[in-house]
Amino acid sequence: MSNERSYWLHRIRKQEGEFSIPLLEKDNFLSIGCYDLSDRNFVDQCRDDWNKFELKFKNVYQKLYRSRYSLWRFIYEMKKGDYVVVPMSGKFHIYEFEDDNVLTQEDKDISCIKFPNGKFINYEVVDLGFFRKVKPVIKDVERGGAYAGNRLTARMKVLQTNVKCDNIKNEIDETIKAFNSDSPINIQKIILKETVDRTLEILRKNLVPNKFEKLIRLYFERLGATVDNPLKNEPNKEGDADVVATFDEIKTSIYIQAKLHEGTTDKWAVDQIKSYTDNIEALENSSDLDDSEKNRFSKIGWVISTADNFSPECYREASKHDVILIGGKEFAKMLLETGISNLGDLNDD
Repeated sequence: MSNERSYWLHRIRKQEGEFSIPLLEKDNFLSIGCYDLSDRNFVDQCRDDWNKFELKFKNVYQKLYRSRYSLWRFIYEMKKGDYVVVPMSGKFHIYEFEDDNVLTQEDKDISCIKFPNGKFINYEVVDLGFFRKVKPVIKDVERGGAYAGNRLTARMKVLQTNVKCDNIKNEIDETIKAFNSDSPINIQKIILKETVDRTLEILRKNLVPNKFEKLIRLYFERLGATVDNPLKNEPNKEGDADVVATFDEIKTSIYIQAKLHEGTTDKWAVDQIKSYTDNIEALENSSDLDDSEKNRFSKIGWVISTADNFSPECYREASKHDVILIGGKEFAKMLLETGISNLGDLNDD
């Protein structure tokens, strides 16, 4: 068996952040939910047996939620010595797993711990079920700063709880090396700061909707996605998506609603993409696919707009339904970070 290190990304859920973040940053325990499954018998009985794991999951939650894949990875696939990137608001950390043990509520009772916010954990409202001991590799690295490369920055926008990141392990290693040697590429930040506004102005002035959609396709192709355009008159269609970008390695499909305009983007854009992804999910679940093949790909809705901002209602709906909002300046920055070569292809219709 190879002892080569694997690389992961694991996201802290906002709902439990006031407890799980101190547990990680102060006590070096990475956590995940599913408290109702958290006992030693479950961990031991389901080891190396996906079918038994899935059956017990369904018995407890009455539905095979996609979160079961993240729980399986957290308990059984993440190994001693593996690195895990943990995105936070405005920053990220990288940790190393200290051992192969996963702790349950039987192993680690944190109900009596008083957290920095002055609260004690209440398992009736906070879902923390399993824990892994980790040690810091690097901490408090600025997201979108000069240490993280384009692919790592893009990967940290994935919404599912955890994914394997072996395909960008070299970039993660370079991030660690650059941070430890205090060698940021500051010129990148300077160029972006000076050119983002002008780039957005150029996009608004020179693009029409179909070319804006093509620009988005080129952007995701450059990130390594397989890109499709949904049919405008496809059967059983609800909602709308202009571009679909699929990343096979991380089993994730991003459904994008493109809005080329100035001013403010309203919540209709979120409604459209949410209805579309919900409909795709429903059609897949009603198909003849084997249960093990259903919902294997996470589906994430994005709205990419050249507008100056989004309406308050748009922000609220996006937060409620986990839709990513990309404004004009942010998209211009993303475009510059991936490079502008071959953008002449926009004229090759």
